[in-house]
Amino acid sequence: MIPKKVKDLTITTSEELNLPQGLVDDVVRFVWLSLRKEMSQLEAPAIYVDNLGTFKVRRDKLDITILKYNAFINKKNLPRTFQQHAIINDKKIRLNKLINFKSHLDEERTRRKTLKITKNEKPNGDLEGSREDS
Repeated sequence: MIPKKVKDLTITTSEELNLPQGLVDDVVRFVWLSLRKEMSQLEAPAIYVDNLGTFKVRRDKLDITILKYNAFINKKNLPRTFQQHAIINDKKIRLNKLINFKSHLDEERTRRKTLKITKNEKPNGDLEGSREDS
């Protein structure tokens, strides 16, 4: 699948729907802005968008970001100005969110693995055990 550029997307959509290009551009910008905001808040490991698919948090990028934040916070030669303190505090808050989100992903991964194991152990995938029909 070849991704489309936003400008091409707004032009073709405005022509197909017979709407002004400015209106379509505003709607597309709003959707992408809200999608980015929802993904950056780290509340869910995946976000589903109709007709676009599922956007998932990449675990490798999460680990790299945690390492970058740790390295930034632990720098020894930073000038300690008031602005720098504010930036470091913001990074610490963000780092705590990332670590909590990573632990949530780990818990979800282990839950899925145990569910898969129990599903494979039970006959016919019956997770509730054998039922007796009366």
